[in-house]
Amino acid sequence: MAAYREHGGGSAAGFVTGTTYRYPTGATPEGANTSDDDAWARHAPRGATRQGVNGLHDMGGNVWEWLADREGGDALTAGGSWWYGPDKMREESMQWKPADFYVAYVGFRCAYDLKS
Repeated sequence: MAAYREHGGGSAAGFVTGTTYRYPTGATPEGANTSDDDAWARHAPRGATRQGVNGLHDMGGNVWEWLADREGGDALTAGGSWWYGPDKMREESMQWKPADFYVAYVGFRCAYDLKS
């Protein structure tokens, strides 16, 4: 996933191309918006968190993000949120939730593939 494996371009922020990191913020959860002590009580403004893997912001913590993966009436979410601790930011912590589930700590990200 783009949130965990550096594919290039992030070296200016200290990430190593080809490396898979434990958190979207790198080797540690520092700089993300989780239930730990940070600058935001709930949602952080877009781009306010520290730059992470592949130059992406807000991929860990802030809000769980809906993924395109579906299984029956359930949808996969990733990234954790301000409601949870940093352990939920890790790739292996993705969770299936009912696709019609809604709360303040689950959101979405618009993403697209770059064309050559």
